Amino acid sequence: MTFEVGSDRRPVIASIHFYAPGDSKGVSLWGNFQVKTFDTKRRILRLIYAGEDKRVPAFTLVVLANKSTLTVNGKQINSTFSWEM
Repeated sequence: MTFEVGSDRRPVIASIHFYAPGDSKGVSLWGNFQVKTFDTKRRILRLIYAGEDKRVPAFTLVVLANKSTLTVNGKQINSTFSWEM
């Protein structure tokens, strides 16, 4: 998963590019997701995608510092996260 980040007065997530395992092209998700928290100073991200595009299942992503949990279809996937922009 990659993010396109823009800036108004503070950074905002403009779009998400979602890659399923083995998929090199991915699917762009534009605006059909909710960013509950995006704090680049405290390094916290909470994001919800409801699954409007049927090519991508509904998911939630929670990031605390450099650790992330992606929940898809009830399964939790833990990984690292890079805040590099």
